[in-house]
Amino acid sequence: MIKRITLFLVFLFLPLIVLATDSNYPSSQEVIDNFRSDIRVNSDASIDVTETIIYDFGTNQKHGIYRDIPVKYNNKGLNYNLRVSDISVRDENSNNYQFKTSSKGKNLEIKIGDSNSYVAGLKTYIISYKVKRAISYFGDYDEIYWNVTGNDWQVPILKASASVSLPEQIYKSGIRYSCYTGYLKSTQNCDNTDLITSIDNQIYHIDFAQNNRIGNGWGLTVAVGFPKGVVRVPSFIDKLYDVLSA
Repeated sequence: MIKRITLFLVFLFLPLIVLATDSNYPSSQEVIDNFRSDIRVNSDASIDVTETIIYDFGTNQKHGIYRDIPVKYNNKGLNYNLRVSDISVRDENSNNYQFKTSSKGKNLEIKIGDSNSYVAGLKTYIISYKVKRAISYFGDYDEIYWNVTGNDWQVPILKASASVSLPEQIYKSGIRYSCYTGYLKSTQNCDNTDLITSIDNQIYHIDFAQNNRIGNGWGLTVAVGFPKGVVRVPSFIDKLYDVLSA
């Protein structure tokens, strides 16, 4: 009877042992050294995003990483359902990574890496993509509200930053901005926010930074409001085409 109970317990806990040693499962020694996002707002109301993620696998050998991009969320009573396209993933030398995309709840999941090879140590992932439906239109201003990192990383982020570029120079008085870090919908402010000014006190882009560690399940979110007329408001035909071509 004792032997049978022992065998039963071994088989009962075997799936947990396999899960813990799965090469896609982050370990405690893995971290994101730096997460940088460059966001360009276009005059047609689309945005171009380039993320540079420096990921440290430590001594672990893994196939790669998962990047989950929030595409369905709510802000200020508005429901967002983003359209993400033109995805590419490369390293710092412009070599392409293999990747696959799939829907995962309210996120678009990008699975990056080769199932037939392993990586270890520091790796750089540069992820570029285009987004539609990310601009909000309010009575007296328009706004880009962007969850820079997402909140589903199972490893800490040691440093995160973002830059939002506008399609034209705007006077400082016409800009409103905010930056938050912490759990989803946290109102804790980021470490540092800079308005980058040029001649005549006009602004082209805004920089945000969180230099303190961002824990598991935390993230970085930025918002930049700008005067109406800077980006085109999609017409009914634009919206209809967007729905039909999705």
